[in-house]
Amino acid sequence: MSQQRVGIIGEQLHRQPPGGIGVYIRSLLRALAEPSGHSSEGLTAELIVSRGLVLAETESIPQSIRVRTLFTPHRLTVELVHRGLPLLNRSKALRGIDLLHATSLDLLPSDQPLTAFVHDLLWRSWPQAYSARGIEWHERSLRRLIDRAQVLMVPSYAVARELVGAGAAEDSVHVVGEGSDHLPLLPRTVGDNVGQDSPHGQQGQPGPSGMAPYLLSVATAQPRKNLAGLLEGYCVYRSRHMAQGPVDVDGPLRLKLVGPVGWGPQLPTLPEGVEAVGNVTDEQLATLYAGAAALVIVPFAEGYGLPVVEAWRAGTPVLCSSGVPVGSEHADAALVVDDVEDAESIAVAIDELLADGEATARRVAIGKQTAEALTWSAVARHHQELWFAALRQSRGQQ
Repeated sequence: MSQQRVGIIGEQLHRQPPGGIGVYIRSLLRALAEPSGHSSEGLTAELIVSRGLVLAETESIPQSIRVRTLFTPHRLTVELVHRGLPLLNRSKALRGIDLLHATSLDLLPSDQPLTAFVHDLLWRSWPQAYSARGIEWHERSLRRLIDRAQVLMVPSYAVARELVGAGAAEDSVHVVGEGSDHLPLLPRTVGDNVGQDSPHGQQGQPGPSGMAPYLLSVATAQPRKNLAGLLEGYCVYRSRHMAQGPVDVDGPLRLKLVGPVGWGPQLPTLPEGVEAVGNVTDEQLATLYAGAAALVIVPFAEGYGLPVVEAWRAGTPVLCSSGVPVGSEHADAALVVDDVEDAESIAVAIDELLADGEATARRVAIGKQTAEALTWSAVARHHQELWFAALRQSRGQQ
């Protein structure tokens, strides 16, 4: 059998920050570059991207993955595509490609069969977080994708339902999920006895390194992530423990906010006990998970919820909102809060997670087991199966 070439569109790698979609592209490429990956079963994966990729992203691409570069820079590429205008050297960049795979709503004009990964439709469920121009861009791209793609992959059943509701054929939508193993796995540096052996709701013990435990939140600063609501809930939690005085010997845990600045209203002045860490490397993020007493994220809506599976793999307890699909779909592995606009509910959930050591330990064990099955190698294999299906379908239509 001759090798079939799959061109993976990597335009999201130009966006700063690339976010969860960037993690998806990098992790998929790494998995496909494994010995049993990109050239197995008659498929070869190649990356197609506009010129001008920053050095850090260029270095993240495995050497065995061929990169085909468009002459135009990212912004011009996107503008030309959405105006229906031709791209310079498009024919050369796509020559020999048998199938295109869109990793986001960024598409390229082509005659090749198309598959796509749709991460979310959040501009529909949470439109207040998007500009009118942004919503129009997303809608136009989605319509084009639904009309063109033979296969639409999604990370969660929640997105699958929304995509079918937007007009996609049900048999074209496939839940592929995402992996959890893109970060280094480090030993826990905080004791695993969070909340145990304390009559006063002890907040966790330092591990061998002596590092004090803390609460961790991982999110790009933007309205949909509900960081303002998280801070309100944290203030209620902190005030409650400060009011107990000397009885609460450990006091409230600090809260570390990790993630790049996004868009939307600026957060208010950070309250006492909160530290904005900002953007971090993969190694730094893995270290933060290892030292956290718990991950706490309470967004209004997500397409998947990558920090949750990262925390599960690290053995970190998880508190998340019902707007995080992977948390809701594996609710026995996380403490799930429904009303994230109620600061009291968030505070009570934080206390419950930290104080009920037996229940938290059970969730952590289930989370670890769940994360073991969520590998990028498995995601890559699922992609390959669906790419073959799209190629067969295309040949049948010719």
